[in-house]
Amino acid sequence: PYGLIGQHPRGLQEALHSNLSYGKEAVLPISLDLPALELMKQLGDGLSLNQWRP
Repeated sequence: PYGLIGQHPRGLQEALHSNLSYGKEAVLPISLDLPALELMKQLGDGLSLNQWRP
């Protein structure tokens, strides 16, 4: 539903926050390119969403 990460950053952030705020691994129905996958890995390793800037 969100498409590529660069197209809907707000929607992606909300989806990530929804998952991470419950301590879940972020699993999204989204087509990710390599930089996006790296971002997901960093977020999964505990990077605060408040520190992330698009």
